[in-house]
Amino acid sequence: MRSLIVGTFVGVAIALAGFAPSCRAEQNSSADTPNASSALALNSCIALSIDANDSRLLAKWFYLIVSGQPDVASMVNVDPKVRDRIQRDVAQVFERVLHKDCSPQLVAASNESGEEVVGEAFGVLVDIGGELFADNRSIESGLEATMKRIDFEKIGLLMADAEAP
Repeated sequence: MRSLIVGTFVGVAIALAGFAPSCRAEQNSSADTPNASSALALNSCIALSIDANDSRLLAKWFYLIVSGQPDVASMVNVDPKVRDRIQRDVAQVFERVLHKDCSPQLVAASNESGEEVVGEAFGVLVDIGGELFADNRSIESGLEATMKRIDFEKIGLLMADAEAP
């Protein structure tokens, strides 16, 4: 249940950032096409090309994306120079991964599926950035603190009543 809750948090965070419909839908649609092997090879190469430092950078970038949502933006104060540096560094990681580390996979996927594979590749970086939040114990603790306040018995009774004929 804990992983489901954390996964839900990450999904909500991505949705708040405005990426869920485009990136996730594109990744899922590419898996259903005959050209999925090249797109999957590209996504796999991207994931394998990201080291621990890149992952930490992507987590910071993910936080910046989510913190831009208007309802939470006033709760976050990031120095504009730091924000700019993180954005620049993530752009360099993205360029390195596509241009150097995964160029054969990018060319193959692009030849089969078109330029939209670049957007899908960007979505992989968003997912990687969000994964560090899902794997963090302090985030789980915060979610558990909220879960303790939810009356699951009341919800369970409602669901049981709905199932009864």
